[in-house]
Amino acid sequence: MERLSPDGRALRTTGGWLVRCPGHRDDKPSLSVGEGTDGRVLVRCFAGCSPEAITAALGLTVRDLFTGAPGSRAVHPWRPLPPRPAPTDTRERKAKREGWPDFVRPTAEELRRLADLRCLSFEGLALAVRRGLLWSCDYREARCWAVADSSRRAAQVRRLDGEPFEGGMKARTLPGSMATWPVGLPEAALCDVLLCEGAPDLLAAHHFIWAEDREQDCAAVCMLGASLSIHEDALPAFQGATLRIAAQDDEAGDEARQRWAKQLLPHARRVESLCFHGLRQVDERPVKDLNDITRIHADDFEQHRFLWALCPAKEAMK
Repeated sequence: MERLSPDGRALRTTGGWLVRCPGHRDDKPSLSVGEGTDGRVLVRCFAGCSPEAITAALGLTVRDLFTGAPGSRAVHPWRPLPPRPAPTDTRERKAKREGWPDFVRPTAEELRRLADLRCLSFEGLALAVRRGLLWSCDYREARCWAVADSSRRAAQVRRLDGEPFEGGMKARTLPGSMATWPVGLPEAALCDVLLCEGAPDLLAAHHFIWAEDREQDCAAVCMLGASLSIHEDALPAFQGATLRIAAQDDEAGDEARQRWAKQLLPHARRVESLCFHGLRQVDERPVKDLNDITRIHADDFEQHRFLWALCPAKEAMK
């Protein structure tokens, strides 16, 4: 039932639940959800949305409503269904992706090294691994960590030792990637979302999701660069979500926050932005991004209450 509720909230009725319909902008719950005797999910939108429109808004099909029927598979929030192909996902891109390195689950030792390198919690990184977003691989004769989701439409790698690649580049977006496709999108269905800029902040977001005990109702998604716009085919996936945007504290980051918010407002239930301007790290350097918040100066942490809950506020979901 959670997969059919855009805001994760439901009113219990004698026949099931009443939730906000993901098929249209629903300010008042109008979707009735029940369970048939054979285990199938029964849906009826009193505003007139068809079952096809309701499931399509969630990246599902009508067939997925038969989650309890014999031979079917249940939908789990962290085991997303295969994404629908994007119209612009060309054969040329797919061919290039066949040359990607093999992604494997990081070892405990690799997670510890990465936690030390990025000043993040082991538990937060382990959460990103469980959600299928953090991987390790061999790339250009170096052991690397990578971010990629189940769609495999985009991936970015960085060296596990923190050194740059040949040529001085810290990160490599792999050939064939759809750079405008948000990494983590399939795993963010029906969750409230921290939208970040860059792979390190995607890991930092999971650190804070774990620290704030928001594993069940908050996801993290990242764009691979501030200059990018969110692909128009990805926008409906944010329907009904509460989002917070965490871009870097620079001119490009400011422009990215405004651009992404403008794109998301017609779809999301609520869009907020995090601003790090004027914050200091423990060594007095300015905070530039979400990852830097893990090194926040104690005085700044005490003075700025928004730092106490960086995930989308639960109050906003009421």
